[in-house]
Amino acid sequence: AWKAELENSKEQYIRDAVDAMMKTEEYRTAQDTGDAAEMGRLIMEAKVRGMNEYNASEGAQLALESEKSLAEAIRKHRKKTAEKEQAIREKEARIKGMESEETGEAWEEIKKKIPSWQQIFQEADPDTHRVLVSKLVERIQVTQEQIVIRFR
Repeated sequence: AWKAELENSKEQYIRDAVDAMMKTEEYRTAQDTGDAAEMGRLIMEAKVRGMNEYNASEGAQLALESEKSLAEAIRKHRKKTAEKEQAIREKEARIKGMESEETGEAWEEIKKKIPSWQQIFQEADPDTHRVLVSKLVERIQVTQEQIVIRFR
């Protein structure tokens, strides 16, 4: 609804600018002489003026800031995803290198490098915490005497 309201506002700015241009002496002169090219130029000039007025409006500025913020969030997400993918590739390469070593020491080294579930949970962001807990806990009952947690 907000986007539609902004679009309507933009169209109104343009219509108002065109209407104002059509009332000018300059436009009337071009119309009286049948100079379609000049009339078209004046109308386009008015449309540009209307767009400039819309772009300077508070709603357009808010929409622009919102789009910039969204673009920045997408860039950050892509960067974070690329970093995680790179880390995964590096870990996969290390694991492949260790697969060729079938000694007990190699497996112990692997075990040390693999984080525990507790460590993963503690280092996760709040959204990931919620997802992990929702997968583990089916129901929580709280009474005055006790708290009962039912796991899946």
